[in-house]
Amino acid sequence: MGITGINDITSVWLNDGHRVASFCLILIGLYFISLNIKYRKIFFRSSIAVSVLFLLNIAIFIVGVVGIGELIIIPMADSIVRSIGLFIVIITIFMKTYFYKKHNQFLSSSEDFCKNGFYRYVRNPNSFMDFVLLIGLGLSVVSPFSIGFTLIAYLPSTLVFINIKENRLIKIDENYIDYMVDVNKFIPNLKMLLKVFF
Repeated sequence: MGITGINDITSVWLNDGHRVASFCLILIGLYFISLNIKYRKIFFRSSIAVSVLFLLNIAIFIVGVVGIGELIIIPMADSIVRSIGLFIVIITIFMKTYFYKKHNQFLSSSEDFCKNGFYRYVRNPNSFMDFVLLIGLGLSVVSPFSIGFTLIAYLPSTLVFINIKENRLIKIDENYIDYMVDVNKFIPNLKMLLKVFF
């Protein structure tokens, strides 16, 4: 059951979980904006369509912060879903910060592809982190619209853009084919990641 009227939105804002999540998300959003201003040349490197869909998804998320379209579930489940969403968002933004710092030189250059750092585990780490971030944002405001838009519109568009980019890279550099064999396209290799941490 979703929120439709002003009374429903008011009742959501009286919910402590919603207020805490919204406050955290506003702070995280300000940090994310400052991060993308600092690395603006990198942020919009993907296709225009994918960038527009990302921004549309953020707009749908903002509507979710207000309370419109929010899924109403029992308070305990609501708190758990919001907490998981916030955790995902916070971890992903810190990962993106580290990614931007570590790969700033490569992302700002005209090099074809990179094999170190995040790129050892997945060929398109930035796209994967954006996807996870959008899912986390949808969970943090308990918005089926935001999650649905991410899965139905953003993810397929991102994968199409990745395929186009990779087909171009194969033509430019034959070594990219070997790299494709060793490293996953979109989902990180969990076995390799576990070896790093354990």
